[in-house]
Amino acid sequence: MFKLTRKLCKEPKLKEFQFKFIHGIVVTKRELFKYGVKTDDECCFSGENDSIYHTFIHCSFTKSFIQKVIPWFNTMFNSQISPTTEELLVGITSNLNEKSSTNKFNYTTLFMRYFIYSCKLNNKPIDFHDFVNAVRQRDLIENTVNN
Repeated sequence: MFKLTRKLCKEPKLKEFQFKFIHGIVVTKRELFKYGVKTDDECCFSGENDSIYHTFIHCSFTKSFIQKVIPWFNTMFNSQISPTTEELLVGITSNLNEKSSTNKFNYTTLFMRYFIYSCKLNNKPIDFHDFVNAVRQRDLIENTVNN
């Protein structure tokens, strides 16, 4: 899991985010409220108490977004991935038919988590079309860097 990020991407922001995510030190509104930076600890979308678990697992807006991303990924890469919650959070480490599909899925889910986090932190809507455009743009960058 720790070595996976190095293989997936070259973007320092994504690597830093993954490190913080794996170690449970991603800052949410809960922590910002605790230190007096925010006036409340409520999720900007659902109004529930925000936390790492809420942001990435329990938030209904996150769940709805993920339910759009997985079918999009499967269509784009002609795959049939049906990830568990754990695989969505830490990536797929088991063998898939193609290593390239596994890498693409892991990169996409890493970027998906980062995108959700950035949107929530900046009180921006989690827009599926913005996500798709950003993934496509980053994929071009990653392919250019890796070649």
